[in-house]
Amino acid sequence: MEIKITYVGTLNGVSGIWCGFHPPDAIITEERPVLYPAEDKELENILTKERFSAVWLKDGDVQENYIEVDIEEEEIDDDNN
Repeated sequence: MEIKITYVGTLNGVSGIWCGFHPPDAIITEERPVLYPAEDKELENILTKERFSAVWLKDGDVQENYIEVDIEEEEIDDDNN
């Protein structure tokens, strides 16, 4: 699990979002901490059991609210075969 900063801002008058880096000339207006799981994993909220590919840690949410789990395969609907 790793937190990377996502930067929101403008570059040469164009709005942009950069994950983990930003161009030196960008004007950054917001920094968002985003939690990412290890490769081939997803994040699961320990209370709600909801699963995510990444989570923006905002409004008091913290890394300790999540665990890394194996990615669940989506069930295939066999009714249409």
